[in-house]
Parts: sequence; C-alpha cells; structure tokens
Amino acid sequence: MVNKLKLGKLEEVDVRELWKHEQYDFSEWLAKEENIEMLK
Repeated sequence: MVNKLKLGKLEEVDVRELWKHEQYDFSEWLAKEENIEMLK
C-alpha cells in the first residue's frame, strides 16, 4: 500500500483580514480545542 502525501503551500496573510473583530472572530476561533492544539 502506498501512502499519498498531501502537500500544501504556506502563504503569509494579514491576520486582521482573517479575524476582523478580535472579540467575536479570533476569540471564538481560539476557544476551539483543535485550534489551541495547532498553536502549541
């Protein structure tokens, strides 16, 4: 059995474009366990 790798490309983005309002967008995103794990 051959494992297929899934590759991607990292791209720099302005976080202010992803999360327009820290209180409503970023904090809600950060509260999810899977997102906290990614940042460790």
